Amino acid sequence: MDIRKIGIGAVALTAAVTGGYRMNQNHLKKVSLADMHENADVVFDTDSADTYSYGQGSLDPMDAISYVNTDYDYTLTADTDSIDLSKLGSTTVTYTLTVTDQYGQQDTRTFSKVFTVEDDEAPVITLNQDAVGLVKGTDYDPASNIASVTDNADQNVTYTLDGSVDSNTDGVYSINVKATDSSGNEAETFFIVTVSDDQNTADKVQSAVTAAMADSASTSDVSSAAASAQSAAQASAQQAAQ
Repeated sequence: MDIRKIGIGAVALTAAVTGGYRMNQNHLKKVSLADMHENADVVFDTDSADTYSYGQGSLDPMDAISYVNTDYDYTLTADTDSIDLSKLGSTTVTYTLTVTDQYGQQDTRTFSKVFTVEDDEAPVITLNQDAVGLVKGTDYDPASNIASVTDNADQNVTYTLDGSVDSNTDGVYSINVKATDSSGNEAETFFIVTVSDDQNTADKVQSAVTAAMADSASTSDVSSAAASAQSAAQASAQQAAQ
């Protein structure tokens, strides 16, 4: 028997087995890689909102993740550490999911979620008085009755006055005030100005009108409320002036 032939055959058999093993390993690794990519997924929490109200504090974008759907080892990171709730606007957070299989192969996928911080709070209008009593002939600017107009997010809120006062003519005047912040939130209110012949009458009318406005039914419709208050003020002014 030729020993050399036996040796060559053994080497050939070993090479064939090794080659087959490598081919099988490569196939398994290829299947594993495809499986990692196909099945790895980030599932967002359905209770996690997309839009948040303006305010203090911050939001951890990782809290929006419900779970990662994979059977492999993984790491999940976000390109933003926190969402600042005191800054209006939208932020797109990109999440990077890296999955590793038993062969040390890695597959990376990215997911994104948009977080929006918006101002949904109306400005606050504060008046000096709900009812103002004037003596006829007194110079008067209705804007002087605006104590302040503030907003939770906007430092420079604009406001408008609708109505005018003829301080040379006895009567009851309604002034509507409307404020709008940069996000479009609106607030409205009104006040009543009465013009009388003398200070004593003006003081009595102002007290009567204030009481009439306090007793009047409230309504979300500022125009209707102002008209109703003006009618009540007219009757109170006439009664107080007698």
